[in-house]
Amino acid sequence: MALAPIRGSLVQCLRDNNIDVVTGTDYPTYLEASQTFSKLFRSWPSAIAYPNNTEEVAAAVKCAAKYNTAVRPRCGGHGNEGESVTTGALTLDLSRMSTVKMAKDGNSVTVQAGARVGTVIAQLWKQSNGTRGFPGGQRPTVGISGYTLGGGFGGTTRWAGLAGDNLIALTAIDGKGRILRADHTKNSDLLWVSRGGGGGRIALITEFVFRTMDVSTKVTQLSALIPRDRAVEVTNWWQTWQSSLSNKFTTRVDYTNNTDDGQVSVELTGWCMGGQEECERELNATIAEDKPVLDLLIKLSESDLTQAIQDVYLNAVVNGIGWEVPEGYTALEAVNDPQAWLGERSYYKYKTVILQEPLPPEGIQAVLDYASSGERGTRVFEFQVTSVAQEASLACSVVSCQLGGAPRGERGTRVFEFQALGGAAAEVPKLATAAANLRTAGAILILRANSKNESEALIALHNATQTIDKLIKLVPRYQAYVSFVDTDIVAFADWQSAYYGDALEGVVCANLKYDPSDIFTMPLDLASDNPGLSEADSDKCNRLLRKLGAEAAAWSRHLMKNAPARG
Repeated sequence: MALAPIRGSLVQCLRDNNIDVVTGTDYPTYLEASQTFSKLFRSWPSAIAYPNNTEEVAAAVKCAAKYNTAVRPRCGGHGNEGESVTTGALTLDLSRMSTVKMAKDGNSVTVQAGARVGTVIAQLWKQSNGTRGFPGGQRPTVGISGYTLGGGFGGTTRWAGLAGDNLIALTAIDGKGRILRADHTKNSDLLWVSRGGGGGRIALITEFVFRTMDVSTKVTQLSALIPRDRAVEVTNWWQTWQSSLSNKFTTRVDYTNNTDDGQVSVELTGWCMGGQEECERELNATIAEDKPVLDLLIKLSESDLTQAIQDVYLNAVVNGIGWEVPEGYTALEAVNDPQAWLGERSYYKYKTVILQEPLPPEGIQAVLDYASSGERGTRVFEFQVTSVAQEASLACSVVSCQLGGAPRGERGTRVFEFQALGGAAAEVPKLATAAANLRTAGAILILRANSKNESEALIALHNATQTIDKLIKLVPRYQAYVSFVDTDIVAFADWQSAYYGDALEGVVCANLKYDPSDIFTMPLDLASDNPGLSEADSDKCNRLLRKLGAEAAAWSRHLMKNAPARG
């Protein structure tokens, strides 16, 4: 093992500011501290620092700048390529900054950047007596920072929007170590880029303020089996049918490899923000209107769909959206304790495709073929519908996948996630956030290669890449999710356009403004591909950022003025 060189001056600078530091000399603590959730990637940072507050984060950034060391923030450690820990860089671990405090009126919540998504949901639940929630994602251990800064989609996107859509204000450290407040009155362009512009590359966020959502409504859970030989037909139909459902519905289709001979079972599951009677009445009405699958869906609605049960929000999230409660925990305890999911560390990597149009049947068949290669008992594909079309087209279809609710195969777990987007997310003004691709997309596809065994994970990753290659050829314009960094993208696409779409120019301008020295460098780095601006370009950037800042500020005022989304 070759450890990264210890930069004594940097470490001393950190310690002079009373910041705890771990270096390569602190063996074996250093080995544990430098781990990320994906074991596929191993790096040796110069040091790992543990600040306790915003002031210490600012001091650490100044130390790193003084000694010419890149800074990588770490919140949940779920980076797709382990980018929060990089050889030679300084990792700022924000785990000691995880306070969650709801406002007295319950309409907003202040969250320190080291909190996990599960902690936010659990603390809101406790502090509000079960009436307030947050639009969380698929796993409770994911850090709130990376989740929000990439946009943040999940099971309630259709109901409450993206996490970034609900961001009101923040506190951040820029590339010079200055503490900045971004809200509707100042630095609003930083607020804009933090709503989907990607994490860890423009400024280091230490605190967020979000609007909460009302979750005091009942939740109805849904379940129905679909014949294996109709999987492609029904999944293809599902992409359009879901647009007839109201915003309160979140549904999905799971492909699970259940047998030794590679047979795949298909299940329709989901939940509805409302009581069983009203939810089932709406479901049956939309099913009855669709003649091509009338025989299948009438049968389902009369049997499995009537088995739907009512439950409160938290248990619906844990049990219905993919967070199966570990043994020995209650739902509330599990989402509030990252230690409950320690077993999820494995060898994995994601590949993504953002779709502006529905995936054609041949693409669904490619996914089904891939699902058939999964390990027995592994849920390999989930088609989750959480949106509704805003126009006559599938402008808002959604897709999402079960990332951890089924057993992980030792030969390599193949997981395909097809998450629809839209609904409340599509209603956000075009220039209010930097999540351009997510806001206009019909769906996002996420293919996850995963195993407890490294060699099998690499095989799975190869197969995942081949499958994604097939899917890319079926879409007119390749786009990908910025929070799932994939350096392979440079071989077949303009990565900046793929990740940022129409928001690219604004993101580049914000990066050059808030981190001109590129201290928050990333594997795919905006600054290195956009080296400086001419005076004319600088003026253009300033005008653009003022415009985007004004739009972001207006949206913040809207969030503060309007009551949280209600059940």
